[in-house]
This record gives sequence, C-alpha cells and structure tokens, in this order.
Amino acid sequence: MPNSKPTRVLSEHRESQRDTVTDTATDTATDGVSRPVSRHCQSTLSIDAGATLVDAVTAAVTTVPGESCSQAGRRPARKARPPARPRVPHEDGTMDERTATTLYRRWLDELWNGEDDRLDEVAATLVTADFVGHWPKHPGLARGPAQLADIVRQGRRLVDDCVFELVLGPVPHDDLVAARWRGRGRHQGDPVTFHGHDLLRVDGDRFAEYWVIAEDPTD
Repeated sequence: MPNSKPTRVLSEHRESQRDTVTDTATDTATDGVSRPVSRHCQSTLSIDAGATLVDAVTAAVTTVPGESCSQAGRRPARKARPPARPRVPHEDGTMDERTATTLYRRWLDELWNGEDDRLDEVAATLVTADFVGHWPKHPGLARGPAQLADIVRQGRRLVDDCVFELVLGPVPHDDLVAARWRGRGRHQGDPVTFHGHDLLRVDGDRFAEYWVIAEDPTD
C-alpha cells in the first residue's frame, strides 16, 4: 500500500481546515432577548445518472441527520481539544501492534460489517467522544460516535449486502494505523466491487480521527 497518499491527504485535510465558516440564526423571545435558533433538516439524496458509486455514497452522507441546514456540507469551526489521554502504551512512543490490529479489525467487522441495531453501541466503544471523520471533499463530516454510526447506516442504503474485507494491514506507525480494504455488494441490482485506504489516529484505546481514500468501483 503506498504511504504517500495517506500522508499527503492527512496534510491537505489539516491545511484545509484552517478556513472555517459559521452561519448563525437568532430569534427574539417575548422577553426581548435574542437567542440562537437551531434549524434542522433531514438528509436528502440527489444523484446524477452518470455519478459513480463513490460519488453516490459521498452524497448520501454529506448531510448527517440532526445537523443544521445552514452548516450542512460546510467545514465546522475547529474546537479546542480536551487534554488527550495517553496515545501509546510503550515508553519508546510506539503503538502496541496487537492493540492496533484489534482496534482496526473491530472497526471493520463490528462497525462497517456490523448489525444495524448495534452501530451506535459499537461506535461509542471504538471512537472517542470528540472523534472527527474526514471523507473525500468533506473534511470533518462526522463528529462523534453518533454521526459516525449514521454515516455507516446511510452508506448501506446505497449498497445492498455490502461486505468489507481487509486487503492489507493494518499497519501501525506512532499513533496512526493504515489499512487497505475492499468492499463488495450490489448497487441498483448490479454487483460492484470498490476499494479504499483507511488512516486512523489512535488516542488511548480508541480512534480519535479518520481519513478515507475511496476509489471508483469496478464491475
């Protein structure tokens, strides 16, 4: 698995997140005090006929249920991180390979290949409360375990009988874990196979940040 792509993507995402966009609405109550108003919208899906499966899945998860309409698809403002838990168990700064392997296999088997009714529970045990997930063209799309579980659910609506397989890795390095995966399923009745790379940052015994590089599917 090439190491240059995940490294470059990590750098580009962090650079792009320097620009933030905010959009605030207010309402005036009977006491004359203006307060913020949260406008919620439901996720919608509109896919061009010529869009690839990767485009479709990305579009399906662009608006996570429960986020404000004014901020859907935009880069959220960065928040100060709380003090991090120890990232690695070894004094020399290396991550325990067994910990990395166990975490990633649970990530693939219990979350992406897991049962729908357990996704929230599994996500809460796999990622930190301040987890951030980055998808192509949508940095910071998922924030927290609940939004991650929602994205997994929505992706399954696009690909029936979807199963993810580990192709290469996981490969730990410092506080990062990299792996290459393959997905199989049916899209609009036709069999599809698609591939990608995962890069995850470990904080203690959970994942704290996620970057994915998805490739166009093949028949």
